[in-house]
Amino acid sequence: MKTDYELLKELAVDAHRKMNICGGTILQHQLYLHIKASGKHQEVYEEYPVPLVKKNSRKKHKQDILIIDGENVIGINSKGASFNNTNSYTSELNDAILFKQSLQALFPDKKVTYMFLKEKYVRGKGKTSKYDQFHDDGFPVYNTEDYINENYGDYQSVQRGREQQMVDGFKDAFRGDYDNLLQVLDPRRVPVSKPSRTGRQNDMDTL
Repeated sequence: MKTDYELLKELAVDAHRKMNICGGTILQHQLYLHIKASGKHQEVYEEYPVPLVKKNSRKKHKQDILIIDGENVIGINSKGASFNNTNSYTSELNDAILFKQSLQALFPDKKVTYMFLKEKYVRGKGKTSKYDQFHDDGFPVYNTEDYINENYGDYQSVQRGREQQMVDGFKDAFRGDYDNLLQVLDPRRVPVSKPSRTGRQNDMDTL
């Protein structure tokens, strides 16, 4: 039997993994669904495989979101709210240049734009200098919420879908009485009444 500490630590790890670490990937997927459902584009793809023109440790790059409209191709790199300062700007800029070149090689007759959607991005404020530089070096950077509202409308539907997907993931990881957990965390919640097995059986007998 696990100790209280082991159970709580396991819950904390699962919660962090499902609610935070996976949050960026979930946001990307919800953005893809929202952009595709808008009907504004001819083709919209997620995790589109793009062969790299300059081979490094990978042969292909999976483009987060790819939009194809006539003579225009837009590669979107979706970023969450956190800032990762592990890699140097030069390294990340070289990656962006490579990814754009690879998209251009894949679509040689089209105009290629490679851009970033950055959650909670405000140019010139906080830890945004890296993304300010991307913008200055020819890779547009937009605040995710503002961009979606201006071009596709109702970012809140993206956020609601994101939250629900994260909750569903946590439910799968929790493997316990989820409704009871919520009531423990917030006693004001009305407990979910679950029909007893006996009651269901009596209903069947009546039929």
